[in-house]
Amino acid sequence: MDDRRERFGWYWYDVANSAFSTTVITVFLGPYLTAVTRAAADAGGFVHPFGVPVHAGAFFPYVVSVSVALQALLLPVLGAVADYSRRKKQMLGVCAYLGAAATTALYLVRPPDYLLGGLLCIVANVSFGASVVFYNAFLPEIARPEERDAVSSRGWALGYLGGGVLLAANLALVMRAPALGLADDEAARLALASAGVWWGLFTLIPLATLTFSIYSAFGGFSQTQVRSTAARARRGTRPLTAIATTAVCPGGRPGPGSPWPEESGRTCPRRGDPHTMRC
Repeated sequence: MDDRRERFGWYWYDVANSAFSTTVITVFLGPYLTAVTRAAADAGGFVHPFGVPVHAGAFFPYVVSVSVALQALLLPVLGAVADYSRRKKQMLGVCAYLGAAATTALYLVRPPDYLLGGLLCIVANVSFGASVVFYNAFLPEIARPEERDAVSSRGWALGYLGGGVLLAANLALVMRAPALGLADDEAARLALASAGVWWGLFTLIPLATLTFSIYSAFGGFSQTQVRSTAARARRGTRPLTAIATTAVCPGGRPGPGSPWPEESGRTCPRRGDPHTMRC
């Protein structure tokens, strides 16, 4: 296995998905979805998604909270699947493109379609978290234990560089919207959609370069692993804190002091390499 090629592809998924965390979650979606929700609110300033009264100004935080709760339920299971599955790359692709499609579809959200915007945000954010689980599962296959901090840090840095580049371009677009003949809401929707296009486009690189090693599969997916993960989550707060941190501050990945300390003890051979690496 060519480590340089694998790492090159792995870095680029961080470039791909960081556009979602910077342009969508951090900057544009909150103000835009709040404005859309206020346009749909009743005289008291409330909307009623599925019959639940929610103040228009609180709708976006509620949507993010729902997506985080879904991540807390799904990510431990997906983590076990990622450890044992022979389909990590395919699952990465499915989650990435589901999230990218939902993000791109935010362009369709206009007043008063607040509910569509909220549902797309939930799908995109849950897909983002799920894709990062499968993305992180490749790290033990492309770097030895002593290399992982450096490899992970490079991916993080390149990711936020890429996310920052798109964010700067979108901020320039919004600030110059009148000069370009665009309404403010049109510019905001273009910025949101651009993050989805960016995410999908740059995901092609890791899907083309990452390979599956037969030695990375530990005998197939096991329900025992899921139960073990859930039991560890119940025994302490660190796993749940890691899930919440990844959801609120996307892009996190395992390193020293991982909330899954028991997982660091496994070893598996790397294809074509007489050494072993901890998985």
